[in-house]
Amino acid sequence: MAIPDTQPLDIKGRCLCGDVSYHARGQSHGIIHCYCERCRKHSGAAFVSYVMFEEGRLKWLSGKDSVRSYATELTRRSFCPNCATYVPYPYEDETRLSNMTAGTFLKMEPPRQEWHLFTESRCPWTAIPPGVEAHETVAPEYLDQHPVLPTLERALDEIQINGSCLCGTVSYSCINPIGMMNCHCSRCRLSRAAAHATNLFVRTSDFNWRSGSASVRHFKVKEAERFTVAFCEDCGSLVPKVREDRVNIPAGGLDTDPGITPAGHIHVASKAPWYQIRDDLPQWQAGYTA
Repeated sequence: MAIPDTQPLDIKGRCLCGDVSYHARGQSHGIIHCYCERCRKHSGAAFVSYVMFEEGRLKWLSGKDSVRSYATELTRRSFCPNCATYVPYPYEDETRLSNMTAGTFLKMEPPRQEWHLFTESRCPWTAIPPGVEAHETVAPEYLDQHPVLPTLERALDEIQINGSCLCGTVSYSCINPIGMMNCHCSRCRLSRAAAHATNLFVRTSDFNWRSGSASVRHFKVKEAERFTVAFCEDCGSLVPKVREDRVNIPAGGLDTDPGITPAGHIHVASKAPWYQIRDDLPQWQAGYTA
């Protein structure tokens, strides 16, 4: 994993609801796409993309004091308490730039270099794109030999598809999935803080909360007809949104193989300018049309 020369970045980011916003300026090595279990569970996405900064400054524009965080084994995962978007940790030192979630930056130039890390932890329905630099764990040159963490222990039902949040408070199960889709709309990217969302769809009658339903909070985008995210209030992980007729499940939170793969990419007209779709799945400029 050769670290390339840096490129200058001057970018503004925000959470889905807009309460938290920030301005990052500095020298970046590029983007890493992390497939580890903890990143997937927190965001609900197939992988989380991070901007790697060598040096720079993060200026908070709004909401710094409201940011909540959940402590994991090695770090803290910070999120907006209103909409649960994964945002930077609010260090007092503005010159301390951690790797920041690329999905919160709607306007950003494509990176000169990108890497796919912890691919051995990828979801069974995720394929690593051909021709990219990928590492099953992590390359020796990357961030002081980041250790491989143990698999999260979750109580599973062998008959059903299972899922849970990062902290384990919220868990759920379902059967008979009716579809799975990658969505590139700006709202999904902000809510997942990722390149795109991947959602599993099941009928409401085929879904069941196993634990923690009282800890699920919701945020609805005011100007949207229906767009709402559900999340665990304790750790900020995205969890299923139950509607009257169906349930939208952030597929990154699944603990077991749903037995299907994404049918394609929707809303690619809104695709992140820094992300390239490299598979052969069908693409729709807006929503899905049969």
